[in-house]
Amino acid sequence: AVLDPHRADCPYPNRDLCGAAVAFMLVCAMEGEEPELLLEQYGDLVVLATLADSVPLVGENRTLVKLGMKALAETRRPGLLALAEEAGLDLGREDTELVTFGLAPRINVTGRIGSVDLAVELLLCEDEERAAQLAGEVNRLNGRRREMEAEVAADIKALAAREPAILHQRVLVFAGRGWHRGIIGITAARMAERYGKPCIILSTEDGEARGSARSVGEYDMIAAIHRCGGLLTKYGGHPMAAGLTLPQENVEAFTRAILRDAAERYPHMPLPTLDIDAVLSPEEATLDNIHLLQKLAPFGQGNPQPVLALLDQPITAITPMGGGNHLRLGLGDAAEAVLFGTGPGGFPFGVGERVDCAVTLHSNVYNGKERPQMQIAAVRPAGFDAAALAPYQAAYEALQRGEEPLDVPPEDLTFTREDLSVVYRFLRRHSPCPDVPEGITWRLGGASNHFRVLAALDTLRDLDLITQADHGAGPVLEAPAVTEKSDLGDSATFQFLQQRLVK
Repeated sequence: AVLDPHRADCPYPNRDLCGAAVAFMLVCAMEGEEPELLLEQYGDLVVLATLADSVPLVGENRTLVKLGMKALAETRRPGLLALAEEAGLDLGREDTELVTFGLAPRINVTGRIGSVDLAVELLLCEDEERAAQLAGEVNRLNGRRREMEAEVAADIKALAAREPAILHQRVLVFAGRGWHRGIIGITAARMAERYGKPCIILSTEDGEARGSARSVGEYDMIAAIHRCGGLLTKYGGHPMAAGLTLPQENVEAFTRAILRDAAERYPHMPLPTLDIDAVLSPEEATLDNIHLLQKLAPFGQGNPQPVLALLDQPITAITPMGGGNHLRLGLGDAAEAVLFGTGPGGFPFGVGERVDCAVTLHSNVYNGKERPQMQIAAVRPAGFDAAALAPYQAAYEALQRGEEPLDVPPEDLTFTREDLSVVYRFLRRHSPCPDVPEGITWRLGGASNHFRVLAALDTLRDLDLITQADHGAGPVLEAPAVTEKSDLGDSATFQFLQQRLVK
């Protein structure tokens, strides 16, 4: 007997159940009970699996999560309670993000770099002392996973430094020997987010390469991989993510094929975008409105949290938090805003400057008092048209690939010694400066366009006049004092552009 809602002859209306939810429905049928009743007993496990599997939170899945979160808040399973305590999570908040970003990654890590038996024992454990030991092991594995991700990210950074042309390609393909195959998926996701491009990471070992791919925008990753399928042993996935295996000897041929396919089908590569649901005024960031929005929960895949635009707000305060890895911002008279993953060194704005922010609304309980809080998804200078820079970046990268640039007037595609000096003088005055080329272009105003800024940064790197460092969360550029003049003839970037650009 095969129980699968994806069977063509299966009349079950919800085809997007995760595997654990299918098992739960079987239990309901065998017990002859309605799911609502058995969710009191199994809902904590069902919601954990449903959120971990990133299935669409619509229809029946929405109901399973909504009721399952209540069961999780009241769970008596020693394993889940111990894991929540180890991770510092308050299950009573009934917040799906605690599961998605707190519990689920820790459960998943046992299958990625450890033994899945560890997670099974933890979830079945009935002894509190043993559960605490197992939760500690799981949490240590999760810490090791972070270290391994950082190691691969450092290898990729070094690879890009040796071969900067990689970063100018339409699709980023990184291959490394012995990268742990359990963490290349999440690393691919982070690289795609960091560079704003589709990313494929391949780990080679014993004559075989296994890869994980993540997309951005409307680039169909699995369709592109399918068109290169003759070089692969196996592959599978969907438009935004895929996995693949191929002989190690085919890695270079596959890289050429996927880049050629992108060039043929995407003269203009899709860009990562963030959809705004509505514009928010500061006085609307109230607990009453936050509670109204919570009626749309549970949020997740297929039912994302509403993203709101808070426009033209002055920054009134910048406070480091989380050991300098995150920031708490004051924005005009609005509620406090939190920016995760960026520290003071990587934040390109100062107190008094005006910004536009894309935010989600939350409530924060501290010392028993509930307050509104905004979580920043993206921030830019007030009124700044970041999309207007995209053609200039595309033109610069096209030249680097040996292609003809599109959509930019020829008179804007020039780069001289004076253009280089404008950018260098700015970096010297503001060193260390957040490594955000768009921010540098904005700061320079009309003194330089984005094409010239990108060209200048690569030229300065060639000449070792700037270096990248990490001051808190986020990379920064430093321009140390120099005592000798540099010869532009030593910059491959400068010489190449002089040969290719309009005179």
